Amino acid sequence: MKIVNEKLLSSFRGVQRCWWCGLPKVCQAHHLVTKGLGGARRADVRLNLAALCIECHTAHHNGARPLTADLIAVVAARNDETIDAVVDALNTIKWGK
Repeated sequence: MKIVNEKLLSSFRGVQRCWWCGLPKVCQAHHLVTKGLGGARRADVRLNLAALCIECHTAHHNGARPLTADLIAVVAARNDETIDAVVDALNTIKWGK
């Protein structure tokens, strides 16, 4: 699965409050299932994205703040979805199932 959506990514980059720490900061688009799992799995879809400030985004990629159920819950709430729906979407992206 490869979905590239620059317009959607831009909308996450424009967010002014980090979804993880809650501080008012300029954010970056963060992929919950990372692009690093393989270019063929890049998925720029709403349920796979979160707006994170550079500090939280860097901390996640350095392993200091791994993906948590809390962030999945925030993504679910912001998309008016259930946590299970987000987890199912992430598993589909990650495993192709």
